[in-house]
Amino acid sequence: MKRADCPLIFGLASTGARHWALIVGQGDEVATNSGIKSGHTRTLATPHGRPLHVICARDVGLFSLLQQVIAQLPWARGEGRTPVVYFGPECLYFVEGGYRGADTVWEYYFEPVEPGVTAAVVGQELREWIPSFVSGAQRDNLGRQMADGTFVSYHYGDAPGLRGRALPIPFGALDPSRGLRRRARRVLDENVRLRPYLTEEIEAFQRSRMRPGAPTIGVHMRGTDAVSTGERRYFRRGSLDRDAYMKKIRQLLERWPGAQVFVATDDQASLDWLRGRFGSRVIAREGSRHESGETAGKGPLGWLMPAYLTKSLDAGAKNGEEAIIECLLLSRCDILLHNGSALARTALLFEPELQHVSLNPNNHWSRILRNFPEAADDWVKRRLLWYLPALGEFWRAMRSRLGWLR
Repeated sequence: MKRADCPLIFGLASTGARHWALIVGQGDEVATNSGIKSGHTRTLATPHGRPLHVICARDVGLFSLLQQVIAQLPWARGEGRTPVVYFGPECLYFVEGGYRGADTVWEYYFEPVEPGVTAAVVGQELREWIPSFVSGAQRDNLGRQMADGTFVSYHYGDAPGLRGRALPIPFGALDPSRGLRRRARRVLDENVRLRPYLTEEIEAFQRSRMRPGAPTIGVHMRGTDAVSTGERRYFRRGSLDRDAYMKKIRQLLERWPGAQVFVATDDQASLDWLRGRFGSRVIAREGSRHESGETAGKGPLGWLMPAYLTKSLDAGAKNGEEAIIECLLLSRCDILLHNGSALARTALLFEPELQHVSLNPNNHWSRILRNFPEAADDWVKRRLLWYLPALGEFWRAMRSRLGWLR
């Protein structure tokens, strides 16, 4: 009953010499009518003779960052640029001095997206400038175009101006469609390769804990900031409903009496609650989770983040490792139950054919009506504006074809 092993986790990037870039100047910022802002730097040429496309981090969760990379990679390659992911100290998962032999967050866990081109190509002056750039993050700012062609962006790819160039992975109450998941999986297969130590951890857990031939119900329960009184986003606020999980798991166990339940959660109380109801069926990895006290804290730039990740300098980096392993294990289950979470949605991108059920009560029409002003604003920004250019193209094509309104 197990799904085919995800080929992504077996990929290894080819090795090569480190390629360096020298940032020697920073000029005035110039806004353009395309939403791109330009500055002045000079960098050394990349190994392929193409300008760099530097994907930098906001102060958000690790899987929002991973989705940002997936969204931007087709855009970068479509523009003829060499993509490089640089997630530095503006990111909660960053550790001064490095982690697992790497000095930037992406390379803690993944090989470079362009084989042989590491984050070392991002020079020190540009690294020092990036935190001030992302601290004023705006949705309509697609990035910064430098005078030498280097492009820097923290965008998620969902702006109307990026239609057809980037993947619009949903962020609010919506989950990605099957078609979008398949497109994202192609991007993952071509660009994203786990480091070997993570592959080994995933394989070891599956061999030792997930019974061959038995159905596995994957459960992701996002707690912490999802239940925090400080959470203001309607699609995340109050999105953990344990009773809904219990009801659905019982329904699935009627269909699959021999099933096991693999649980991934950032909330120890939720894991204990499920163990108390389903006993030895429940399997989970050992790892860091919220246990007591405040559920939400602040990231490096002040954004709301799970509190237990903010208590020590290396807690974020270690938790990122644990979360990636759990995400890939969830993608290998037979069905996924989840609430509002970028981790769960990323599992759906890894395995496009995986069945899933959203148990986020904020997706229900009554919650949407209750939060109508915020929900409508989110829909207009992330859906209506996205399709307006397509409607315009359709209208112009019909006028041209049929001679309308001439």
